[in-house]
Amino acid sequence: MGTLHYRADEDAFSLHIVVMKEVEQRGGDRVIGVDLNLKNVAVTSTGAFFDGGELLWGQNHYFRVRRSLQDKGTRSAKQTLRQVSGRETRFVSDRLHTISRRLVEEAQSHDCSYIAIERLTHIRDRMDHGNDRIKRQMHNWAFRELQEMVAYKAVEYGISVEDVNPAF
Repeated sequence: MGTLHYRADEDAFSLHIVVMKEVEQRGGDRVIGVDLNLKNVAVTSTGAFFDGGELLWGQNHYFRVRRSLQDKGTRSAKQTLRQVSGRETRFVSDRLHTISRRLVEEAQSHDCSYIAIERLTHIRDRMDHGNDRIKRQMHNWAFRELQEMVAYKAVEYGISVEDVNPAF
């Protein structure tokens, strides 16, 4: 089932198609553990590191741009702020999609049927100390978005994703 939309103001078509796919759950009990961090976004139990340096650089870059534009306060600065906000969101989302795809490929290459990702619920509440830069990075950390991306991509390959206590 799908829909076709035409927007006269943009003179563009958009097509939305929903595809249902039968996926067979993988048998076995092989598990890949994933540790989430700021510097290395993900580290797996197989020894794979997924660098987050570019992601941190981008978030710091857009923070500096935002701060500069907010100091100006002009109408054009506010318009540019809206554009920058969209750019930052797309930048982070693109990097997380790439990392999540590579994580699922890593699990698939090791014939794993489960991905265990550490549960980081309320981690921001425990970060009241530290300098402002660290606090900002913690609050901008999109770990939940990464977990959700891994989960929906893993389903395609019959891999289950579980949140586990970080103590394990």
